[in-house]
Amino acid sequence: MASLDRERKVRLYAEHGVPYYWIADPDSRSLEAYTLAGADYALAGRGTTEPSALPPLNRLRLDPASIWS
Repeated sequence: MASLDRERKVRLYAEHGVPYYWIADPDSRSLEAYTLAGADYALAGRGTTEPSALPPLNRLRLDPASIWS
């Protein structure tokens, strides 16, 4: 299923101009935020063990550890 999120969905979302794309990865217990840069997404932030804010919700601090507990 990860390939669906990281390959097919990401291409479709970029083609349709979705400005942000997040992936919650249970294998690495991380949150990844991507921003649309031209025709592709660029990694804008990654949260693993420490609470962090990811775009476009820069004022909301998320704690990835609490998601996986």
